[in-house]
Amino acid sequence: MNSARLARVGLALLAAALASGTVGAQTEYSKVAALIGPGRVSVLVQAPQTKFAARIPKQQAGAALLAPLLGGAVAAAKAGEAMRKEHGIVDPVEHFRDAFLAELAEQRPIDAEMIPGTASEDPSILGKGLATELALDFKTVVWTLAVNGDQHRIEYWGRARLIRLDSGKVLWKETCKFRTADPEATRHTLEDLLRDDAALLNQEFSAATSDCAAKLASP
Repeated sequence: MNSARLARVGLALLAAALASGTVGAQTEYSKVAALIGPGRVSVLVQAPQTKFAARIPKQQAGAALLAPLLGGAVAAAKAGEAMRKEHGIVDPVEHFRDAFLAELAEQRPIDAEMIPGTASEDPSILGKGLATELALDFKTVVWTLAVNGDQHRIEYWGRARLIRLDSGKVLWKETCKFRTADPEATRHTLEDLLRDDAALLNQEFSAATSDCAAKLASP
């Protein structure tokens, strides 16, 4: 193939790549980095967070604490809240925040000021008492455990927003989602998950937030 032919093929491939968005495609992190620029940004997590939900067959509930709480979504939230208090299950939102900031740093190091959690999601309220023009805030939208025999599945959704504090305008918002793909890949009983202050379950949710945040790095 001569050079002119090669050049035409190369241009055609480039045009196809541009049309498909594979060249110069922005990730969510590159969008956020461009919006933040060189300025300082406040970083907050939303509190209180979404309640933990647990879906467990009645025959596996075991503890009387859980037995009357099984059933639909409301019951799962009540069961999860009881389990969270009993076994020290930790909302992984801070892990999601840290994983997000680590991915963002791959685009551009940012000047971040870590702020204690806020009880309001209202963008116009978040700016009160903050000295920065922008804020990144993070929230757990979904975190659930479903157990069936010695199989289990966890689900985590994390929401991130970039807000201009002077106007309360949301400049960017995305929710990433993680769900165990194959509950048979790792088999653990409910007792395994909850042993030692739910060490294994907390570890799995922390890993889920990293996977969730990584999804936003794909164009």
